[in-house]
Amino acid sequence: MSKDSDHELQQLAGHEGQHAATNAGYQQPGAGAGDGGPREPYKAGELNGLDVFSFITNKMIGTGIYTAPAMILSLAGSPQLAIALWVVGFIYTIVSMFIYLSYASILPYNTGELVYLDEITSVEETQLSIHTGIFVRVKEWFRRYLGNGLFAYTIYSFLFIGLFNSGTNCLQFARQVLIAADPSSQNPPGGAQVRFIAVVTLSCICLIHYFSASAGRMVNFWLAIFKITFLFILLFKGWDMIRQKIAIPAYLVVSTEAPSKSNVAKALLLVIFSFEGWENANFVAGEVPPGSHHVLRRGFFSAVLLNGCLYIALNATFLFGVIDYSQKQPPPGQTPGLQGTSFAPLFFGDDVSAKQCWGVLTSISALGSIISIVYTFSRVKQAIGQANIIPWSCIWKTDSPERTDNTENDLKRTPMGGIILHWIQTTTFIAITASIANEADAISLPGILQTYSHALIIIPVALSLPRLPYLAMSLRNAPAHQHTFDYWLRRIWDRTGWTILPLVILILAYCACNAFVLVDYVIPPYSGVDGWKILVAVAGTLALGAAYYFLVFAASFSESSDSSTGDASNGQREIVGGRIRYRGWSILEWADVSAVISRAEEFNEYEPKARRFGSRRDVRYELGRDAWFLYWLFGGSQLDRSPWTTVEGLWQDWWRWA
Repeated sequence: MSKDSDHELQQLAGHEGQHAATNAGYQQPGAGAGDGGPREPYKAGELNGLDVFSFITNKMIGTGIYTAPAMILSLAGSPQLAIALWVVGFIYTIVSMFIYLSYASILPYNTGELVYLDEITSVEETQLSIHTGIFVRVKEWFRRYLGNGLFAYTIYSFLFIGLFNSGTNCLQFARQVLIAADPSSQNPPGGAQVRFIAVVTLSCICLIHYFSASAGRMVNFWLAIFKITFLFILLFKGWDMIRQKIAIPAYLVVSTEAPSKSNVAKALLLVIFSFEGWENANFVAGEVPPGSHHVLRRGFFSAVLLNGCLYIALNATFLFGVIDYSQKQPPPGQTPGLQGTSFAPLFFGDDVSAKQCWGVLTSISALGSIISIVYTFSRVKQAIGQANIIPWSCIWKTDSPERTDNTENDLKRTPMGGIILHWIQTTTFIAITASIANEADAISLPGILQTYSHALIIIPVALSLPRLPYLAMSLRNAPAHQHTFDYWLRRIWDRTGWTILPLVILILAYCACNAFVLVDYVIPPYSGVDGWKILVAVAGTLALGAAYYFLVFAASFSESSDSSTGDASNGQREIVGGRIRYRGWSILEWADVSAVISRAEEFNEYEPKARRFGSRRDVRYELGRDAWFLYWLFGGSQLDRSPWTTVEGLWQDWWRWA
C-alpha cells in the first residue's frame, strides 16, 4: 500500500474518533458492544436477536411455501427447472441479505429502503466543492430538481403506501379458515365470506399492535417457532413417504398448462415472493440497541439460512421424492392441479381430517405473517407521515397515547397513524380483489404487486452499494478527497487486490435477475393476472409520486448553510434570508404556502427520533396572508383562521372573478 494511502487511512481513523467523541453526551452501549464486550441491558421497546429472527421468519414463512411449490411446478413444466428456480431464489435472498446488512451497518435506522434511497440520491455540499465545471452543474441539477434526495423519498413513499400491503396474507388466512371449516367441499372457498374474514382479521391484529407493541412482538416470536415446527413436521413426513415408497399422482399437483417464457418469469416471481421477508428487519433496524449491529446481523443470518435450507429441502423432497410423474392424466371429471391450495394434506392422505388440520396450520402461518407485516410496515408508514410531505401527515404521524410511567422511551409507543394508514390501504386492496373472477388470482394480486414493485426498488439500492463507503464518510464530515469514488476504489484495490471485480459482477447479476422478472413478466401470453396490468399499476404509482413531487416541492425553499454554491444569476435561484429559493410554479405557491426544507449535516445513532424515523430532513410550512382552503383540505393545521372563513373568502373571490 502506498504512503499516500497510509496517510489517508490515518486521517480516516482520526475523523471516526472525532465523530465518536461528539456522541459522548449520549447514553451508549458498554465498551466493545459490537465485538462481544460488556453491554448494557436491553431497554424496554428495543429488539433483541430473537425479535429480528422472528420478524424475518414470520414474513418469509407465510402461505407461499405451502401453495407455491405446486404452482411453480406447473408453470416451470419440469421438476428440474422448478428446483433450479428455488435455488436461484435462495441465492438471490442471500445476496439481498448481504446488501441490506451493509446498508444497515451505515444507516442503522427504521424505514430500511426509504432512508437508503434518500441518502444515496442526495448530493452534499462537500461533493460540490471537490469538482468543477460540468460535474458541479450536474450535481447542482440533482439538488435543484430532485430535492437532494427528496424526489426518491417521495417516489418510494408513494410506492410503499400504495402497494406494500398484507392483503394476500389476510385473504389466504380467510381461505384456509374456510377450508378447515368445510374440508369436504370440492370448490375452493371465495367471495364475500373470504373478504369479510380477511378484513376482520386485519382489524384485530391492528388493534393488538395499537394497544401493545410488546404483545405484538411476543405473539410474533411464538408464531415464528410454530411455523418452523410445521415445516420440520412436513419435511420429516415427506422423508417417511420416500422410505415407505408412497407416491402422489402427478395430476393431483400439476395442471396441464403448457409452460412458456412468461410462465417461467411468473414462477420466479412466485419464488421471490415466497422468500420475501428477508428485508423485514431492516424496516425496524432503529429499534435494535444503538451500536449493536451484531444483533441485526445474527438474527438475519439465522433466519435466512435456516428458512432457506428448509425451503430447498422441502421442495426437493416434494418434487423428486413423493410425486409419481407417470400418472399425469386425471380421471374423467377431475380438475388437475391444486388450484392454489396447499400441498401439505397430500402428505397425510388428503382426507377430510388432513385438509382440516392443515387448513388450520396454514391459517396460523398466514396469521404470523400478518402480525409481522403490520408491525414493520406501520412504522415505515408513520415515518413517511413524520416526514410531513404527504397529505394528512398530521394523522399518519401520530403515536398512541402513552400507557406507561416511563415517558423517556419513544420506542414504547405504538404508531397509531401508521397502523390506520396500513389498515385503510390493505382493506382497499382486499375490496379491489372482489373484481377478479378467479379466486387464486385475486388472492395473489396484492402480493404480486408488492413483489414486482420491490424488485424494481432493489435495483438502484444494489447498484449504489459501492457508494456506501463514501456515504459513511459523508455522514461523518470526512475530508473532501475522501468523497470521490476513485479514492474508495483505490482503497478496496489496495486492501484486496481482486475483490472489486467479483463484487461488480455479483451486483450486475443480481440486478439482471430483477430486470428479467420485471421485463419478462409483462410479455404475453399471460397466466393468471395479466402482466401488463401489474406494470400499469406500478408505473402509474411511480408517475403519481413524480407528479406530486414536481407539483408540490420542485419550487420549494431549501435552507443552505453555504449560499455561495451555484449561480444565483441564472434566473433560477435567489438568496432570501440565508435560504435558497428555486423559482417556479407549484400547488403550494398557488395556495400561498411555502415549504421550508432543512437537512442536518449528519445522523446521530443515539438520538431516538433519528432511530425511529430514519431521516435528517425537516419539512415545515410557512403560510402567507392568503393561505386558503386547499391547504386545510389536505391536512394543514396551521391556519390562523377557520377554514370555513377561508371558504367564504374563496367564494367571494370566485364570484368577483366570474
